[in-house]
Amino acid sequence: MFTVYLRLAPGTKPAAVEAKFPAFLDKYAGKTMKEMGFEKRQFLIPVRDIHLRSDVPGNVTAPVSKSYLYILASIAVFTLLIACINFMNLATARSARRSAEVGVRKVLGAVKGLLIGQFLGESVLMSSVAFFLPGAYGAAAADVQ
Repeated sequence: MFTVYLRLAPGTKPAAVEAKFPAFLDKYAGKTMKEMGFEKRQFLIPVRDIHLRSDVPGNVTAPVSKSYLYILASIAVFTLLIACINFMNLATARSARRSAEVGVRKVLGAVKGLLIGQFLGESVLMSSVAFFLPGAYGAAAADVQ
């Protein structure tokens, strides 16, 4: 009737624990279950296999096809690749507009390494803000609802 999750101690063999289930069931619920006409078999399955295996009897969730997972993962990677290309295009366009600033900084004595550090620092800062901003917005939106 119920799904129960167990965390086994490190080094415990799941087969040894599973072998004790019939005696446990007979001791605590055997008589009642026989009177009601129920027969129950208990078993262990790793948590990571619950959603990917379709042969789990009494599974509370429908099994997921691995092919769907691969398709969704490839869509996610493709979307990330497009976002990276978009970011590089925007950064290149922005740097072309800032060529006057680079020229002025070079005239004032800026070293090539400092200019590279500035642009890399700005890129990392923008990426960090873009990474954390949607999470903060999502948390704020969840609080409103």
